[in-house]
Amino acid sequence: MRLGSVTHTVNAGQCFVPVPFVTGAAALEATLPARPGDCPPGHYLLFVLSADGVPSAGRIVRVTASATTHAPVQAAAAHLAAAPATWAEGTRVTVGLTAQCPYGLAACWGGAYEALGGLAGVVAVAPHANAADSTAEVYLRDDGLPDLDAWPAELARSANGSYAFRGVELTLHGTVERQGDGLVLVGRHPDVHLRPLAGVLAWDLDAAAPRPATSAERDAFGHLEAGAAVRVTGPATHADGRWSLAVRVVEETATP
Repeated sequence: MRLGSVTHTVNAGQCFVPVPFVTGAAALEATLPARPGDCPPGHYLLFVLSADGVPSAGRIVRVTASATTHAPVQAAAAHLAAAPATWAEGTRVTVGLTAQCPYGLAACWGGAYEALGGLAGVVAVAPHANAADSTAEVYLRDDGLPDLDAWPAELARSANGSYAFRGVELTLHGTVERQGDGLVLVGRHPDVHLRPLAGVLAWDLDAAAPRPATSAERDAFGHLEAGAAVRVTGPATHADGRWSLAVRVVEETATP
């Protein structure tokens, strides 16, 4: 049984992990689940149940990550041990979640963390929520874009409706190209149509409303130039097979 942490009377991290075992003359050998997500590294209370369901005295043990873990899991473990900016080479996605509990996303983080890790295409989740903005960061396993058709339903199922999905913000690299009357970001990801910022993803918990955009954020779109290699950040949507991003931040880069 995993040793969880208690907050507001709810032990969100505790879980029970039954494992198969074989017995020997004076010992038994237990096999942990093959998927690290089913038994994350950490401290556990280990005990044995008799045929009648009576538990033995427990002992605290520590489960560590295996050096032979397959590549995707090794990569995810490395991401969690590194600084956020270097976690992954895949697309960084900021997810807006409004917790139904009154204390905000950071205080009610356990269920959201588990749910985000199960989203299609996600390989790593930042271990801490952004309390000020009520957002979380996840990383995709490649340079693709999030499955916005599936994510809202997946979050609702995994978190039992405990979090309202507000949308996503993407950080993407590419070259700005003019197509017709508009600007498009072209890179290793699908083409993304760029537009001026209308509103931000960040949430003001006290006001129960989106945070107002700053003047610099509202002006960011105006700094785009066709042919420039940039990194852009902003709220993104996907409709009728077309990606669109409202530019909140623009940073020039040496290469797309």
